[in-house]
Amino acid sequence: MNSQFPLDWRATPIFDILVHIGKTLGTRRLHPTILNELGDGINVIPNHKATLTHVSGKVLGRRKGYYEICVEGPNISGRWKFTSGDLELISSELAGASID
Repeated sequence: MNSQFPLDWRATPIFDILVHIGKTLGTRRLHPTILNELGDGINVIPNHKATLTHVSGKVLGRRKGYYEICVEGPNISGRWKFTSGDLELISSELAGASID
């Protein structure tokens, strides 16, 4: 794993979601238009609803926005925010990992 991100993403509840994002991206750059391609594919945690949204920097009154993964369900509920570069890098690194 990249030393820039010391967290082992394999041990997090959103690991499979990150893998799916990376596989959907392939060699492309992350862009808000990719969200349509992800569809329900990020709903990989049984009995949970997952969403990936992009919040524009314009909405925030700053130059850059962020991406947010939100998971809601009986066992896991949380929000993870990423810059576009971080989400692209992390998900691309994990794309070679298998979803079990």
